[in-house]
Amino acid sequence: MTSVNTQHDQRMIFSHRSMMSVLMLLCAAVILSGCSVKIGGGDKKVSEVIEENLELRKQVKELDEQLELRISEAKALRQQINAGKEPIPGAEPPVLSRIKLGRYSGSISDDGAVGDTQVVAYVQTEDQFGRMLPVAGVGTMQVVLIPDDGEPRMIVEKRINAKEWRESYRSNFTGTHYTLRADLPSDMPMGTFDGTLRVTLRQADTGAVFSTQLPIKIMRQPEPESIKHEADDAEAVKDQENHAAINAEASETDVSDVAETTADVEDHAADGEKGIVADEK
Repeated sequence: MTSVNTQHDQRMIFSHRSMMSVLMLLCAAVILSGCSVKIGGGDKKVSEVIEENLELRKQVKELDEQLELRISEAKALRQQINAGKEPIPGAEPPVLSRIKLGRYSGSISDDGAVGDTQVVAYVQTEDQFGRMLPVAGVGTMQVVLIPDDGEPRMIVEKRINAKEWRESYRSNFTGTHYTLRADLPSDMPMGTFDGTLRVTLRQADTGAVFSTQLPIKIMRQPEPESIKHEADDAEAVKDQENHAAINAEASETDVSDVAETTADVEDHAADGEKGIVADEK
C-alpha cells in the first residue's frame, strides 16, 4: 500500500514538472516567432509575453513546493498510522509549555515621531526544554495604562487571527519569535506613564491557553509644531509683560513731569503776587 502511494506521489510531481517544462518551451517558441504575437485577438509585445511567462513559472514553482510539502506531510501521517502509538524509550515529543516576551518588547516610536506611537511584542513559544517551538493558534494583545491617579484602563486590545499569527513568525539575527504590533491611541495625554503589556495565545491543536505580561513605560510628547506654538505663546506673554512695564514706567514719568510743571506754575504765580504787592506799596 505504501509503495503504491509513493508511486502515485512521484507521478504527481513528474506531471507537475512536465507542465513547467512545456511552459518554458512555449516561452522559447514565442521569443523565436518575432517581435509581437497575436493572443486573444490582440497583439502583445514579446517583453510582455516573457514577463507573463516568468510570472507563470514563479507560480508553478510555488505550487510545486507546496505539493512536495503536502506529499511529505501525507507520508509522515501514513508512517504514524502504520507504526502505531508505541512510544520510543527515552524520546519526549516537544510540547508547548509556556510563552514569554523577548527583550525589546514594549513601546516604540515611528520614524520622525517625538513620542511613542506603537507597542511591539516579541513572543517566544517554548517547549518543555526551553526551546523555540512553532505553533498554530489565535492570540490577543492588550495594553493597560496605569496612571498616577485614577483607575487603570485598557488602551489597546488587538485580536490576532490564525493567519496573522502564522505570518508574524520571524527568524533572523535578533532571534526567533512571533512579532505582534499595535498602535497606541492618538488621543493619549502627554507625559510618561506606567503600563502593562499582556499577550494571550490559544493553541490550535490542543485548545490550551497561555499568557504572559510585562511592565512597560509609555512616553508621550507633543509634536515639534506644538512645542513651537507653546514657545511662541510664552514669548508673546513675555513681550506683553515687558510692554506693560514700559507703559507703567512711562506713566510714572508723565505724572512726575506734570507735578514739576504744576510746581513751577505755582512758584511763578507766587512771584507775580509778590511783585503786585510791592508796586502797591
